[in-house]
Amino acid sequence: MKFPKKFPTIKVSKYLLRETKKGDAKFYFASLTDPKTIKYTSYNVKSVSKIEKWFTDYKTQFKETKRISWAIEDTENKKTIGEVSLFDVQVDHEKGEIGYFLAREYWGQGIMSEILEAVIKYLFHDLQINRLQSIVMKENLGSRCLLEKNKFKQEGILHKYKRCRSKYFDFILYAKLAKG
Repeated sequence: MKFPKKFPTIKVSKYLLRETKKGDAKFYFASLTDPKTIKYTSYNVKSVSKIEKWFTDYKTQFKETKRISWAIEDTENKKTIGEVSLFDVQVDHEKGEIGYFLAREYWGQGIMSEILEAVIKYLFHDLQINRLQSIVMKENLGSRCLLEKNKFKQEGILHKYKRCRSKYFDFILYAKLAKG
């Protein structure tokens, strides 16, 4: 696996995938405290300052070859609209996990599908990752369809895998391999 030394930016039609910056924290807070946006996630955001700490952690994890978290920016209006991340990277095993979110007003427009397709291409071609996986709440049909559209295969159900807002939920493990 060829983990980048410099943070990679990716241009996808009118979107720029770039490193997060302090100014993104208010957008993240608004999105990740929206009950509809986080309904099928384990996010539990408490403050803007906590999100700013995430961004610091993102930079550290990038330097440690463990994570790449891209803010998604609409280049026409310069607004941040979401995030896509490669995390839990294991360079020696050429694998990692992918996760993403979009602000609710951007749902259903094919944006994440287009972005995910470009990111997956980058990860398999440029980084030469071998295995990419995603763990999705069983009830999150939109995310499951997105992964299946991008040729991820369901590998199993993780029963009561995470506790989210005081309740345990089943999650589904999806994976996509470089060859196979």
